[in-house]
Amino acid sequence: MRTPTRITTIVAAGAVAVASTAAVASAARQTDPACDGTGADTAQPGGRQATGQQGGQQARGMRQRRHGRQGKRSLPTRTSTAPLTAAESSAITYMREEEKLARDVYRKLAGTSGNAVFTRIATSEQRHMDALGRLIARYRLTDPAKGNAAGVFKNPELQRLYDELVARGSASPAAAIQVGLDIERLDIADLQDRKATVKHTDVRWVFQQLERGSNNHLRAFTTQAG
Repeated sequence: MRTPTRITTIVAAGAVAVASTAAVASAARQTDPACDGTGADTAQPGGRQATGQQGGQQARGMRQRRHGRQGKRSLPTRTSTAPLTAAESSAITYMREEEKLARDVYRKLAGTSGNAVFTRIATSEQRHMDALGRLIARYRLTDPAKGNAAGVFKNPELQRLYDELVARGSASPAAAIQVGLDIERLDIADLQDRKATVKHTDVRWVFQQLERGSNNHLRAFTTQAG
């Protein structure tokens, strides 16, 4: 498990080795574009770009269709009857709260920074939480996020981190974007660490999808910081 010192180092210094720009862009092409926090694509057939009211209506329609598909999305079929290992169970429940941390921080910073990218990415983080919640239900794990209000965490280190990130990100719009970058770098590192312990294919699939989504979020925040 990531120690408090390692968490502080990653968040304070942004010292996680993450995918290169090319790798991030490649990951973005492989996953649902709704996860990147940049909004729906408004390109029309034939390469023309929709504009004005027509583009807005098309974008809304695409979002509604996409969200409808996501609402019906389920886990891959369970291929193993073996119980989860202790490491797998811990990975699922820890990442459930870490995705909650990202969602809650982004919702808070959406208000203090006035930047809509936080609202869009917070919606994606909710989908990440939902995917982990389905794993928790499938394997009958105790959900650490159940019943907890926004900004409240069972894990004391995540609680401390939430308080620190909100305070730092509320200082300025630029500071808020830096917090977004730090959260996504931490999220990618933790997903990669825990994915290495996973044997069940359905759990690994979820972690892979979350990592791709986090790479897209990182790309969105990098664009904002540029």
